[in-house]
Amino acid sequence: MMQRSSTGFRREQLLQCAKTVFSEHGYHTASIADIIAAAGVARGTFYLYFDSKRGVFDAILDALLAEIDWRVAVIEVGPHAPPPIEQLRANLERVLTLLLGDRHLVEILLHQAEGLDEACRDKLDRFYQSILANIEAALRKGMTMGLVRACDVRLTAAAALGAIQGIAGHAARQEPQPEIGALVDQILAFALHGVLRSSPHS
Repeated sequence: MMQRSSTGFRREQLLQCAKTVFSEHGYHTASIADIIAAAGVARGTFYLYFDSKRGVFDAILDALLAEIDWRVAVIEVGPHAPPPIEQLRANLERVLTLLLGDRHLVEILLHQAEGLDEACRDKLDRFYQSILANIEAALRKGMTMGLVRACDVRLTAAAALGAIQGIAGHAARQEPQPEIGALVDQILAFALHGVLRSSPHS
């Protein structure tokens, strides 16, 4: 039992150090030597857990995508379900809490992984297509309930996802970091009301 615990700790230590190294130096500039120096371990120890620099990068990205997917719940409708807006708010809060709780994750997801290579782009594309499908389903459900105006659900879903990505990237660079609830308020205000002030003559 102690050996398993030690093994799990060492692997997690390498992942955390690699995440920082990739974020600060960029994937192509970063090296295994940088990672093991940050972790304070021997090169052989690294290879007990990962077979290459790309192997540890993929492990970080796969864990991040799985965690985001877990935090995005399907919007439910029914007499015992919370109001859809509350469910949407909870989804946004969970995802932004994850990303802004570790700014290295934002750098890896939005900058390092995106342009790495075709295999990585395909992985991200599959992930984002899954997220877009969930947003589209929520929009269609909202339209049937009279909560969402008629719109091109695919285009609107893409705009919503892009806004969330942009806001997360912007917030991650700010000091001090914005409060999660305030960010969610701004996202929802934009999604629900846009930016134009309503006119009494419209």
